[in-house]
Amino acid sequence: MAVCARRAVRRMAVTTGKGFTLVEVLVALAVLAIALAAVSRVTALTIDTSAALRGRTLALWVAQDRLVAYQMQRLWPAIASTDGETEYAGRRFVWREQVMGTPLPGMRRIVIEVRAAPGEEVLAELTGYVQQPGPPS
Repeated sequence: MAVCARRAVRRMAVTTGKGFTLVEVLVALAVLAIALAAVSRVTALTIDTSAALRGRTLALWVAQDRLVAYQMQRLWPAIASTDGETEYAGRRFVWREQVMGTPLPGMRRIVIEVRAAPGEEVLAELTGYVQQPGPPS
């Protein structure tokens, strides 16, 4: 009888093992692979968004520099449209300034658009105003 009892115990140990079956391991790996693919996609989107925001931020700084140049040098711009390019933080930007009159005769409106290259989308647009320089007081 002792031999039969040992065989029964061995069978129970084999059938009630604490490990995972091959199917369970494969399902777990499949779930893990799907989760890692989703994380990878989100990471790639985050990197793309970060690069786009960096480009837009630099373009806005280019536009602000152009406007501040008018304000600091106390220039009175002619009503016209001007195109140019600037290198900023190792990148090339193309800008267009449109100077327009305002209802106030001593004020000019300046709209500055900045792009990465001619014909591409506008990365930044800035509108500012300059006052006609008067005699120093």
